Amino acid sequence: MPALGGASADPLRFLDFLIRDPVRTMLLHRSGVPVVVPDPSRYAVHKLVVASRRHTDGQGLVKRNKDIRQAGLLFDALLQTRQSAELALVYNKAWERGSAWQDAIRTGAGMLPAQDAERLWRSIKYEEVYLHAYKTVSEARAGIGRYLTFYNSRRPHSSLDRQTPDQAYFNALAPMMVAA
Repeated sequence: MPALGGASADPLRFLDFLIRDPVRTMLLHRSGVPVVVPDPSRYAVHKLVVASRRHTDGQGLVKRNKDIRQAGLLFDALLQTRQSAELALVYNKAWERGSAWQDAIRTGAGMLPAQDAERLWRSIKYEEVYLHAYKTVSEARAGIGRYLTFYNSRRPHSSLDRQTPDQAYFNALAPMMVAA
């Protein structure tokens, strides 16, 4: 791009998925600047897909690792803020786009840090999916959404000193709120 001093840019692939159902929010600057951004669930799944397509030469590997870190952080944030049902919906919408998307999601998810991905998916499979014979996708969405609410708010975790993720998060947040 000569007009930008020779800067180059890669096109955003899968943009139609990313920009569907955007979220209105505020940019924290002075009195705030209203902005429209991609839905966090869509952004996280999009990052998995994009990471799976990156080349591993030059800056491609660096960008792929950044995409995976961002997806992982977003997944954690979505689970901690009880938006797991929305994440499940978006994940299913991406999955329904066909085998190329399914392969990309599998590949991207395979790049997530093993302990994070394995802990979550193992729990979902053994404590919810394998125990129920869902007849429809909507039943599966509802069941997995209920399970993820249980997982975050009522199920103690050994890695969190027998606290639930909600307890660990809000207990850590309380001192910050008092200080403010």
